[in-house]
Amino acid sequence: MPEYIPTILIATELDAINACIVAGGEAPVSSVVGARPDVQAAQQLVREASREVQSEGWRFNTEFGFEVLPSGSVDWTDSSGAVTTLNVFEPPPNLLRFTVSTMEDQQGAYNLDTVVRPSRLVNNGDGTLVFYDRALNRDGFQRRAIYIDPVWLWDFDKLPQIARTLITIKAKRAYLRQVVQDYAASDRMAEDEQKAMSNLKREESEVDDYNVFNNLAVSQHLGGRMPRLSGVVDQRASYGPQK
Repeated sequence: MPEYIPTILIATELDAINACIVAGGEAPVSSVVGARPDVQAAQQLVREASREVQSEGWRFNTEFGFEVLPSGSVDWTDSSGAVTTLNVFEPPPNLLRFTVSTMEDQQGAYNLDTVVRPSRLVNNGDGTLVFYDRALNRDGFQRRAIYIDPVWLWDFDKLPQIARTLITIKAKRAYLRQVVQDYAASDRMAEDEQKAMSNLKREESEVDDYNVFNNLAVSQHLGGRMPRLSGVVDQRASYGPQK
């Protein structure tokens, strides 16, 4: 007779929501569609916790040298009346935050300094988000592409289990405080949250094999990038400049 192996599935967002409401003494639900207010509150807290955790920037949601191509162009008139056609770059979907990739044509004489902000020119200034050139105060660039190191925001069900565990615990603690108002129960879970965060950090560092000479915390003080992992020489770059 074959040995019975139970089917254990990776946690879903619904599992995380149910963990919150069960901690508050309510019965779990099979769907959030048309659910009662406490279930909707739990879903909101799970998503807030997910954004908070992912904003840290981990191996599973970061990338190096991501190429952003123009989405269109605009005519820009300078103070002398000269008109220049600029390429416009819109942020890709799910971009949580980014830094400018360190590569030769974005540094040195031309230091690419950009932020995401509503455009004054694109679509008659309807609020379309673009990469804004802070150095020249305009909504576009005379470039065929820009390269960024993005931190992506993924749906809960696309995250590794170790991240889902941390998010669930953070959301559960927030639910106990904000919805149930059981502050003592929330405080008792503080150690669980710390342990889950330590597990995630350990998983990330073990995979990258950081040491005293190749350490993420040290690199953040030295410009935010690991040695030899910037621009065109970054082996994990999705595109990189084509030469």
